[in-house]
Amino acid sequence: MTTTERIIKLIREMKGGDVPEDNLIRSGFLDSFDMIKLTEAIAREFNVEINGKDITEDNFNSVRAIAALVDK
Repeated sequence: MTTTERIIKLIREMKGGDVPEDNLIRSGFLDSFDMIKLTEAIAREFNVEINGKDITEDNFNSVRAIAALVDK
């Protein structure tokens, strides 16, 4: 399973239903609380630490951006 697929799975487990690949925050699909929960889930799933300064709209507005953050 790719990083992107694993992230989509985590978001689906949090939110249910279909996960849009873009405009996660700007569309209102994810809010600030969701970003924190997702950060925690990503830390567990990928065994990474995401710095607080990296929890930004740009880094969490698309599945691709989240995957890039994880791979960084």
